[in-house]
Amino acid sequence: MSDKAILVASFGTLQEDSQRRSIGALETEAAAFFSDRTLYRAWTSAFIRKRLLSSGRTPADSTEEAIARMLRDGIRDVLVLPAFVFEGKEYRDLCARFADIQKGEKTKAGNSSASAKFEKVRIARPLLSSDEDLDDIIRFLTDSFPCRKDDEAVILMGHGTTYGLGGIYSTLD
Repeated sequence: MSDKAILVASFGTLQEDSQRRSIGALETEAAAFFSDRTLYRAWTSAFIRKRLLSSGRTPADSTEEAIARMLRDGIRDVLVLPAFVFEGKEYRDLCARFADIQKGEKTKAGNSSASAKFEKVRIARPLLSSDEDLDDIIRFLTDSFPCRKDDEAVILMGHGTTYGLGGIYSTLD
């Protein structure tokens, strides 16, 4: 086993088909692209993991569990690929947890020593992290729905959040 890992971190989902087609597809692509790294998975939603357990299904590790597992496995170099759209609470909590570990804090899931930490941690940014990202997604969406009549509209829906997004929704509008 390599001492390098890629951790795909997402909110998680209760829908098996959605997991396979979205999160699973991202994990498959990441594993192929970063073939020199061992793939790990973390789902940040405690609610999703609890619901899966209560229905007899096995959820992905929490962020804490994935970090502890990587430390136990001797991983030294971690590339974190978050499957988040915005820099919201889930992303900030993920970054903070890795920062805590790098300062020498133990994981709640338990790691072998208080000094266990990674030599290198790099965390990618979410999909919409800059004005350029917003311009790119607006262009993509405009190109994806090119043939509209004046009396037609396209409605795109997603869940919202009030957690420090600084106007991203209004920019997309």
